[in-house]
Parts: sequence; structure tokens; C-alpha cells
Amino acid sequence: CHTQPGDEVICDQLSHIYLYEGGGIASNSGASVRLIQGDRGRISAEQVKAAINNEDIHKPVSTLVALENTANRGGGSCYDFTEIQSIRE
Repeated sequence: CHTQPGDEVICDQLSHIYLYEGGGIASNSGASVRLIQGDRGRISAEQVKAAINNEDIHKPVSTLVALENTANRGGGSCYDFTEIQSIRE
């Protein structure tokens, strides 16, 4: 409900929605995934900004950032709320 077919979802490479949903991002929404190597399942605002594509017509348009709190594969790591706010901006 947050994307359209052909859009791109940005998330950490260890995120649950990427690893454990049986290809759900692609099969349910038709979206691509841009994986970021974060810190124990957490990605930073700087990494997100660098990963966003809104200009290259040869690549999918980034429309959604997915954060996992707590990150299971990251040992239960949690975001600092100020980092979530920075990512949102």
C-alpha cells in the first residue's frame, strides 16, 4: 500500500522484510529493493540519502524506506529516535 509496481524500497540487508518474507516485497508489490549495509540492522540518514534514486530513469524510483526496530538479525539493536527523525527528513 506504500509503493507502486516498479518503485524501490530501501532497507538494511539484514531486515526481516527482505530476508524472511519469501520475496514478499517483489511478489506483493512489484517493487525492487535497495539494500544498505548498516550497523547491526540499522541504517543511517546519510546512507539513505546516498541510496535514494529520483533522477536516473534507468533505475527504479526510491519511494519507501523500511526500518526495523528492533533488528532481529542485528542482535535486537534499536534505533535512536533522533536517527529515525533524520531518516524521515
